Amino acid sequence: MDMGYDHTMWEIGDDLAYVGFNVRAGQLSLDDESTLRLGTGLFLTKEIGKLTFSIPAGLLWLEQSEFGSNELHTKDYGGHVQFFLGAEVGYEMTRNWQFFYRFEHMSNGNRYELNPALNSHNLGFRVMF
Repeated sequence: MDMGYDHTMWEIGDDLAYVGFNVRAGQLSLDDESTLRLGTGLFLTKEIGKLTFSIPAGLLWLEQSEFGSNELHTKDYGGHVQFFLGAEVGYEMTRNWQFFYRFEHMSNGNRYELNPALNSHNLGFRVMF
């Protein structure tokens, strides 16, 4: 679960697409444990009618990277610094509300001894003002 802020910085061409940055804060939950998750990154977005297509990418920090008992870790992300890359499609329900689906890949990019990935399917809504 994440909450974020997206800010558009540049338009590409005459209404072709736009680039922006985002910040996010949330939590990652595994079984009965959870950890703080903070991140920032860039996105490339294209709007076609009421549909929005976006590619977000960036950097995440996990407060906790190992989950499970000390002897048997059920999940170990290798370290606190992680990268993400996603693909998103949104639908504009009203001028200020958008519903979206995002597929996102998170891993540490081989920065640590262990490099398991988290591939997630996310549903969400966006408030635009």
